[in-house]
Amino acid sequence: MTWKREITTFPAMTEKFDLPMADYNQPKLLYCSNGGQFLRILPDGKVDGTRDRNDNHRCILSSDSFS
Repeated sequence: MTWKREITTFPAMTEKFDLPMADYNQPKLLYCSNGGQFLRILPDGKVDGTRDRNDNHRCILSSDSFS
Protein backbone atom coordinates (compact mmCIF):
# COMPACT_ATOMS: atom_id res chain seq x y z
CA MET A 1 0.00 0.00 0.00
CA THR A 2 1.34 3.43 -0.93
CA TRP A 3 0.36 6.44 1.13
CA LYS A 4 0.34 9.90 -0.36
CA ARG A 5 1.03 12.55 2.25
CA GLU A 6 0.23 16.22 2.09
CA ILE A 7 0.82 18.88 4.68
CA THR A 8 -1.32 21.99 4.81
CA THR A 9 -0.05 24.90 6.83
CA PHE A 10 -1.78 28.05 7.96
CA PRO A 11 -0.02 31.31 8.74
CA ALA A 12 0.34 32.05 12.43
CA MET A 13 -2.28 34.63 13.41
CA THR A 14 -1.38 35.01 17.07
CA GLU A 15 -1.12 38.78 16.77
CA LYS A 16 -4.58 39.13 15.24
CA PHE A 17 -6.29 37.05 17.93
CA ASP A 18 -3.98 38.01 20.80
CA LEU A 19 -2.98 34.39 21.40
CA PRO A 20 0.22 33.34 23.17
CA MET A 21 2.91 31.71 21.07
CA ALA A 22 2.69 27.95 21.47
CA ASP A 23 5.40 25.33 21.32
CA TYR A 24 4.67 24.02 17.83
CA ASN A 25 7.32 21.31 18.06
CA GLN A 26 5.39 19.33 20.67
CA PRO A 27 2.78 16.89 19.26
CA LYS A 28 -0.83 17.83 20.00
CA LEU A 29 -3.90 15.64 20.30
CA LEU A 30 -7.05 16.84 18.56
CA TYR A 31 -9.62 17.03 21.37
CA CYS A 32 -13.29 17.98 21.32
CA SER A 33 -14.03 19.69 24.62
CA ASN A 34 -17.75 19.62 23.84
CA GLY A 35 -17.89 15.84 23.46
CA GLY A 36 -14.86 14.98 25.56
CA GLN A 37 -13.27 12.81 22.87
CA PHE A 38 -10.01 12.65 20.94
CA LEU A 39 -10.12 12.40 17.15
CA ARG A 40 -8.83 9.10 15.79
CA ILE A 41 -8.36 7.69 12.31
CA LEU A 42 -8.78 3.92 12.06
CA PRO A 43 -6.77 1.66 9.70
CA ASP A 44 -9.77 1.32 7.34
CA GLY A 45 -9.94 5.13 7.00
CA LYS A 46 -12.95 5.68 9.24
CA VAL A 47 -12.79 8.69 11.55
CA ASP A 48 -14.39 8.75 14.97
CA GLY A 49 -13.65 9.75 18.54
CA THR A 50 -12.39 8.01 21.66
CA ARG A 51 -12.11 8.99 25.29
CA ASP A 52 -8.98 6.83 25.63
CA ARG A 53 -6.01 9.22 25.58
CA ASN A 54 -3.67 6.27 24.87
CA ASP A 55 -5.55 4.79 21.89
CA ASN A 56 -3.14 3.70 19.13
CA HIS A 57 -5.24 5.37 16.40
CA ARG A 58 -5.67 8.81 17.96
CA CYS A 59 -4.65 11.68 15.72
CA ILE A 60 -1.46 13.44 16.81
CA LEU A 61 -0.36 16.59 15.06
CA SER A 62 3.08 18.06 15.08
CA SER A 63 4.92 20.53 12.92
CA ASP A 64 8.36 20.98 11.54
CA SER A 65 9.94 24.38 11.23
CA PHE A 66 8.12 27.38 9.82
CA SER A 67 9.89 29.75 7.49
